[in-house]
Amino acid sequence: MLYVSTIPPRFHPTSRGHETQTDPCKDKVLQELDEIFGDSDRPATFNDTLNMKYLERVILETLRMFPPVPMIGRLIKEEVKLPSGYILPAETTVVIAQLQIHKRPEIYPNPEEFNPDNFLPENMNNRHYYAYIPFSAGPRSCVGTSFPVVESLYPSGVENPRRRRTSF
Repeated sequence: MLYVSTIPPRFHPTSRGHETQTDPCKDKVLQELDEIFGDSDRPATFNDTLNMKYLERVILETLRMFPPVPMIGRLIKEEVKLPSGYILPAETTVVIAQLQIHKRPEIYPNPEEFNPDNFLPENMNNRHYYAYIPFSAGPRSCVGTSFPVVESLYPSGVENPRRRRTSF
């Protein structure tokens, strides 16, 4: 059975001092799990995780606010001319700071506020592909990009299913 407490601590929104901000999130996650499982003792399935839309948004928002890697370095092979006119010479190392991108108010309104609704489809439709890169993006992104999200959604235990109502 999926326990909210099985979200790995490194991704848990309350693990970084946001306890008071995420209490409404906790209630919504528990409500979502109750809607999926009710009083059932059955183990969760992968298909159940596909219905955990709000929990997924909580995990994505946590990764936005606390990317597992603070920055990515890339060596550019060819000269690059930026829209500003500045030229980056070939063999230059470029450092991309995900946290700075994830905290831009023109991309994420109130970027310091924990808001899973940042990942509602209507809020993502016009967002640039590279505006959310907790594991990098593109051809050299982390091959396990979706693993932490699935790991957080998928159950890691089948003990007492009622535990999910009290543990977070």
